[in-house]
Amino acid sequence: MPVTITATTADPTDKVVLYSRWGRMPLRRMGDGTCQGRFYTPLMGGMKHLAVNALSRGTLFDDAAPYDSKAWGLPYVVAMMEPMATN
Repeated sequence: MPVTITATTADPTDKVVLYSRWGRMPLRRMGDGTCQGRFYTPLMGGMKHLAVNALSRGTLFDDAAPYDSKAWGLPYVVAMMEPMATN
């Protein structure tokens, strides 16, 4: 099942990244102050988690800049679907 993640940051130069068990993916700037990414839920049901991290440009590209990062951990549940009945 596809899931879309949307994050809003005040600074348009922030780099926003989605972290999950299958790796990390930069979110795409949408031009309205938001960043979006899309992923597919795992096939196996149960409790899962992901994180979104907004890092300042200075944190990534300037050794003299202070570290500036905001992260959110998000738990979610993948429910197993019942098989469809066939007649």
